[in-house]
Amino acid sequence: MFWDVYHNGKLIDTVCYDKGTAYEIKKSLIDHDNYPPDIEVKIHTAPLYDTSYIAEKANMIIRGAKEILAAIDKPQTTNTRSYYIGGVLEIEQALNGLHIKLRQIMVQCNETEDDYGLRHMGELQFGK
Repeated sequence: MFWDVYHNGKLIDTVCYDKGTAYEIKKSLIDHDNYPPDIEVKIHTAPLYDTSYIAEKANMIIRGAKEILAAIDKPQTTNTRSYYIGGVLEIEQALNGLHIKLRQIMVQCNETEDDYGLRHMGELQFGK
């Protein structure tokens, strides 16, 4: 669960704790992480990431993939196929990096794809 940490009315951090009340998390942040004693801890209610930005970029990737499929759905020369394949492999590598980062976030917060309602994205395991 995410918690927002405020100091003097200003958001200074967002932390992830599996268990605990706001009081317990505040005490832990003060005692173990040297936060100021007058912090306020509240359950995080806003999206941690700009979800509209992420959704927009995801839609661009989907549209781009469909355009690539349409472009290569015709007779190709060897050189043209190699160019497309190279570009698609670069896209796949970038998406794999994103996939690994999202899995790291889920592991850090002890969550799974089911917690986010994500579709199954393959057999890739964290750290591989």
